Amino acid sequence: EDPMIVIPPSIPDTTIEDTGTENDTIENGVMYTVKKGDTLFSISRLFGTSVEAIKSLNNLKSDLLTPGQRLRIF
Repeated sequence: EDPMIVIPPSIPDTTIEDTGTENDTIENGVMYTVKKGDTLFSISRLFGTSVEAIKSLNNLKSDLLTPGQRLRIF
């Protein structure tokens, strides 16, 4: 019987989808730079995570974002 190979899901590569911002790869994730018009919901969809996960990881108390703000995304 052939062995099964499991490939874990990956974090989107910012070179594949141009988000108009520069993102730095960090161990097991990225640092995302918020751009005008971004929302926590849109960022969560872009990276396949949840709003609550982003808020928790970045110690955010509200949903307000400002352009240039840096968010850790895992």
